[in-house]
Amino acid sequence: MTQPDEDTDGRGRIALGRRLIANALRYSTAPIAQTASLRDLKHDADLLPRIQHQLRLLLDTFHRDSNVVYDIQGMRDLGCDLLVRLQTDNDARFIGLQVKSDIELQQDVVVNKLLLQYSTAVDHYSPMLDFYIVLAADLSVKGPQSRVVRAVQQAFSMKSDVKVVDPQYVATLLRLPTTTMDALITQTMRTGDPIMSAARLDLRRDPVEAAVILRLITAHLSGRPHLPVRDLLDDRWIQSVAGRTPHPSLRHTPHAESFDAEFADENELRDEVGLPRVQRDPTGADYQFYRLDLTDISDSLRRWFLSSDDPSVAATARLAAVLPAVLDSLEDELVWQDPDSNQCAVRIDQYVALFALAAEGQAKHELYDDDLIKYLIELVLSDD
Repeated sequence: MTQPDEDTDGRGRIALGRRLIANALRYSTAPIAQTASLRDLKHDADLLPRIQHQLRLLLDTFHRDSNVVYDIQGMRDLGCDLLVRLQTDNDARFIGLQVKSDIELQQDVVVNKLLLQYSTAVDHYSPMLDFYIVLAADLSVKGPQSRVVRAVQQAFSMKSDVKVVDPQYVATLLRLPTTTMDALITQTMRTGDPIMSAARLDLRRDPVEAAVILRLITAHLSGRPHLPVRDLLDDRWIQSVAGRTPHPSLRHTPHAESFDAEFADENELRDEVGLPRVQRDPTGADYQFYRLDLTDISDSLRRWFLSSDDPSVAATARLAAVLPAVLDSLEDELVWQDPDSNQCAVRIDQYVALFALAAEGQAKHELYDDDLIKYLIELVLSDD
């Protein structure tokens, strides 16, 4: 007889697999301009194999960590383009995916077709945990696609087991690198973990400060516990972060950028960079950059600041201008090699959670330096 605790454990592991797929399919929205990459993708030749490949990469690692067996099949005649089966010793559940290409989403009849496919799928596969409708439309140009996408969203809005994956999410999904997938798996397995919460708090600060901390932590794990200030100044990634981070102190200097002085709330900045809007402050008060508290912005915006990797000459000069103040603000969290040294290290006791996650990423996924930093950003700063 199956033991109740075994059944509960199996259902829990299947639930983690379900959550992992949900997190991957709706990981992060790409700018609308990037949906242009979906325009010429064919349903059978491009979209299905690429989505299946991404899911296999994701679930291969999850299988090793969770002992959940999975299978992905093409089942187009029974309402699903792809069918994922998650199975433990005592249980099996299904997740269906129906994919529509840009050319299909130019036709209004696709809505009724999807309703029929959904009905067919749930009749044949039980229990069906989720039915995903993946919309690979190019929204960067004027056309019927935007109207049809909205019609699909509306048609399935009252069906709790149907999840519509909008084109901006699809554009991200097809480009997810392995470091992000590794982060997604760890993030899913650590849901509710206080270590994750503590690490997130460590990064909720000025993005340049967060960049310096991440660089010092990953350098420490690579055998370089102390870094010269010159290495921080010459660090192209930190330069890039400084190049897009508002700093009011630069408003009246030759290094000033428009965003250092202009009044703007977070949603105006999000519009500028193509990120989705977030709910405004309930008081109705707009943020202004010269008052903007960078410790209080959304995590997805913070991730955007930290994801820059293409510094300009102006960004290099901006970092040189702001780094002294950044190091001063981190005074209690850094250790200098000696009183006259220009080499510093981060205090491990101040960032135990980040060190733990970084060490796990290095040991488990063999990530180092820049790859390890990208992993930590994706892991800790999940979408809002």
